[in-house]
Amino acid sequence: MFESSYVPFYWHLKPYKTCHKHKTQLTTHCGECHNLIDYRASEAFLECSCGCKLTSSEQLNDADFKIASALASNNSPKIMGLLSWFAKVKQLDVSDADFNRTFVDYFSTWPESLTAELDLLTNNARLKQLNPFNKTKFNSVYGNVIRDGQIAATSNRKAKHPNIADLLLCTFDTAVLLNTTTEQVYRLHQEGFLNCAYPQKKHEQLRADSHVFYLRQVIELQQAFAAEKPQTKKQFIAPW
Repeated sequence: MFESSYVPFYWHLKPYKTCHKHKTQLTTHCGECHNLIDYRASEAFLECSCGCKLTSSEQLNDADFKIASALASNNSPKIMGLLSWFAKVKQLDVSDADFNRTFVDYFSTWPESLTAELDLLTNNARLKQLNPFNKTKFNSVYGNVIRDGQIAATSNRKAKHPNIADLLLCTFDTAVLLNTTTEQVYRLHQEGFLNCAYPQKKHEQLRADSHVFYLRQVIELQQAFAAEKPQTKKQFIAPW
């Protein structure tokens, strides 16, 4: 059967470990000399530099096949982003033998997998709580999760006593959640869309790392805007 003469880009992606066309595990080491196979050095696709014919006897790995198919599809940029995010957050190496399986298992239950992790962080925060949540920095509970993915606070309604949805966000994290700039966050505050957790001094300029906005209010503003414009993704801009 005729095959294309060019080399697809996904051949060089570490998570691509299965030929999605032939449903066969890729051979990385020669079965005879056990050296790493590199067609770029040998310029041979069917045999090792030692002369041994290349064959694959490994059983097809389902996780490898799913990721290979995704990387060869039109969604490859999105998949590469998810792979990079997952490797960073979980502190894993994409070259690990079990990385693809771990990745597929995690996203097979998405978003429940992330929700379970956030619930664990929430429960730990309650056990170690020293200050009311409305005086606690968001990243002291969830770390940098705000930069890696959005979380919802709708499950914790406003109550007499502050709860986890009353955590304080810094200006930068607020901008990330609202898909806008820190300058626009300042304008949203000045226009009354976002309230500060404490009174500001006259002419006080909020810094990007100032933890002054309530998670609940930011989420509610984000959701209200999303409901109004469900098919678009626009920035929040105050009416100046």
